[in-house]
Amino acid sequence: TPTATSDETDPRWLTVKEGGATFDDAVKGVRLVTCGIGKTPVITLNEHCTVTDYAIVLTAYSYGNAVTNVTGETRQNGATVDYTGGVFEHVRVATHANKLGYSFSNPVGGSGRWVLNSGTFKSHPSYNLSLMASAGETGSFEFLQNGGTNLVMNKLTFARGLDWRTRQSYTLNGGRAEFANVLEGTSRALNFINLNGGEVAFTGNSRNFAAREYFTLSVGGDVTFEFANASATIYLLNDLEGDGVITFNGGNFYIGGGLDVSGLDIAAGSVTLGAATALAATGGTALSIDKSATLNLDYDGEMPFKTLKVGDRRRRARVYSAEQGPMAVKSVLGGDGAIRILEGSDPGIVISVK
Repeated sequence: TPTATSDETDPRWLTVKEGGATFDDAVKGVRLVTCGIGKTPVITLNEHCTVTDYAIVLTAYSYGNAVTNVTGETRQNGATVDYTGGVFEHVRVATHANKLGYSFSNPVGGSGRWVLNSGTFKSHPSYNLSLMASAGETGSFEFLQNGGTNLVMNKLTFARGLDWRTRQSYTLNGGRAEFANVLEGTSRALNFINLNGGEVAFTGNSRNFAAREYFTLSVGGDVTFEFANASATIYLLNDLEGDGVITFNGGNFYIGGGLDVSGLDIAAGSVTLGAATALAATGGTALSIDKSATLNLDYDGEMPFKTLKVGDRRRRARVYSAEQGPMAVKSVLGGDGAIRILEGSDPGIVISVK
């Protein structure tokens, strides 16, 4: 296992300061770094590249805060980046005071970006993964996932300080992201979660996934949530807003923030709507519930939805609850509340009398 120092002259540092560098084979035991000034250097990790064995890729990383406004980008095109075996001690210690994390970047006022187009990124199960190196960091960093698989084995940490010169974001446009723990941050004005497509899977215990006070969350496209643990609940207490459709494909979820998306599709599992969600509802969301799924209405009164479909049948405009409505609808509803459907049709049974 190689040891590490912060000295740039250490041969285990491989630094791309301008232009680009492409890797098609194994990368082991080194710190592979972009550290550009003015122009943004790019590291590309292609299909046959593997990053393992105490290697780590650092994007827009300034050595010991010696250089300011550094830039960099990493493009993962089919490669496997696997940090489960460990990372350099220096990088791990420098990231968090508790020595239990490592970072993507240290831009010192600059900007960095990691683009996962395809392949697999896998973090360490015992160490936090941080977008920036320190609590007092400034600059911006974006993790952009267009495809592939992102396996976050522990916490993913965003801005931990209150410096308004900081912006960090995670954008999911496609592929699959698995989270074993919560997202960690300090202020929603600094930290942004953009869900525009793909799958979000939860593999840990019941958690408040992305707390409203710490993250601004948007749903810009169709995204699927799933949770395999039938005995626990994932709490979504942030506002779920945007033009996308959220599909719940298994597990237990509690929605406790605003709900203003194009569609809510409960394909499998159980979803509970809380009182805060009912109060904030605008009625512009199309609701779809599979016959084997459950929607729990954990509030008093009514919550408006645009349309309702149960199974493959669209229901008419009216009020439904676990006690009110045809059995096909009552059977998928639970709790004390009701849903008011604003639009719809139900031709029922046509009887011809001669």
